[in-house]
Amino acid sequence: MHVVSFPMLPDLLRLGQTCRCLQELLLCADVGTEEFAALYKAQRYLRHPSPVMLSLVLRGLITLSKTPETARKIPVLLPDIMETLQDANADVKMKALVLLRNMMGHMKREEASVIALQLAEKLLPLFDDVSSQVRELSISFFEGVMKTVVGRNVKKMKKKVQRVLLPLFLHMNDQIESVAKVSDQRPTGDAGKGGQ
Repeated sequence: MHVVSFPMLPDLLRLGQTCRCLQELLLCADVGTEEFAALYKAQRYLRHPSPVMLSLVLRGLITLSKTPETARKIPVLLPDIMETLQDANADVKMKALVLLRNMMGHMKREEASVIALQLAEKLLPLFDDVSSQVRELSISFFEGVMKTVVGRNVKKMKKKVQRVLLPLFLHMNDQIESVAKVSDQRPTGDAGKGGQ
C-alpha cells in the first residue's frame, strides 16, 4: 500500500477555516467596516505566499463581492488586493481584478473616485502581462475605472490617462484579437465629467 503525503494539507485546512471566518465576518451585519478592518489586519489573509491559497481566499472574496452589503466592506482590504496584482500567477491577478471590479460596482461614486486614482497606477503594468486574459481584463477595467472619477479627482486622473495612452495605442496591434479590440476602445475624453 502506497501512502500519498500532502505537505500543504494542514495549511489548506487552516486556510479553509480562515476563509470561512473572513466570510462570516463580512456577512455579519453587526460587524462594521472599522471592526472588520481591525480583525483583518491581525491576520492579513491576502499576504499568503502560496498562489493556491491566495487564489482560494480571492475566490471566496469574489463570491462575497457580488452583494452590496459585503462589497462595501472590501475596500478595507484594498492595499493587499492591489498587492496581489503584482503576483506572478495569472489566475491570482484575474481573480483580484474581478474582485476589484465587483467591489467598485457597488460603491458610491465619490468613494469609487478616490479608489480609481489608486487603481490606475496599479493597472498600467498589467497591460503588458504575459497572459492575454489579464491584459484584456485590465484594459477593460481601466476604462471602467476612468469613468468613475468625479469632482476634484478628474484633473489627477487625466494626468494618469495621458501616461496610459501610448501603452494602449501599442496594444491596438496586439496579437490577441480581443486585447486589440479592447485597446481600440480609447478613452473618450469624458472620463469623470462631473458624475453624469
